[in-house]
Amino acid sequence: MRVVGRIPRRSLVLSAGIVVAASLSPDAVAAGRSDLLQPVETSSKVIVPTEPIEVDGVLLGAEEGLRLYSFEGEFVSGGQNQLNASTASPAGYAPYESKKISWGASYVRNEQIALLSYRGSTYAAANVYAGKRIICTVIKYRRSGKELASATSNARVVSGRWAAGYVKVALARDNLTINGVKTEWAYDYYGIAPGVTP
Repeated sequence: MRVVGRIPRRSLVLSAGIVVAASLSPDAVAAGRSDLLQPVETSSKVIVPTEPIEVDGVLLGAEEGLRLYSFEGEFVSGGQNQLNASTASPAGYAPYESKKISWGASYVRNEQIALLSYRGSTYAAANVYAGKRIICTVIKYRRSGKELASATSNARVVSGRWAAGYVKVALARDNLTINGVKTEWAYDYYGIAPGVTP
């Protein structure tokens, strides 16, 4: 098992204070779909790692244009998504919600199940999005500073070319206490220059 997705101790933050959250597209609203989401700027950071990472046996660093795109959000007890409360019921919660944030074919998805737990899935498709090839995607859940669950999907190398990785899943229990500690979530992706070959 390879360790990918850790943030190096020494990093250069290129930009901060621009967060990305999920928001319904007009087509999704018209269709009554809460699972068709588009990324919308709300809070993120772009980091240039000072140490290389390994993806399917290939070391990648700044020379390959490696960048970490990191996003954060939180849920209140019962699972209302603070970054996109518009999909919640009028009472402020829904027994089941599905939120997908995609970068082309790569994505992270959070599913809230019966107000009890979260199922996070992540998929690195090795596609090019916004000028970067996505080689790693990560979803994480934490509460009170403690990580509850995480999943990482890495692109693969097949016949000397980048290929899609596999869908990976993380499961986390929600905090059922009224006005309890919030469950936080975060998702990241690593991108490299599109012309870099394995």
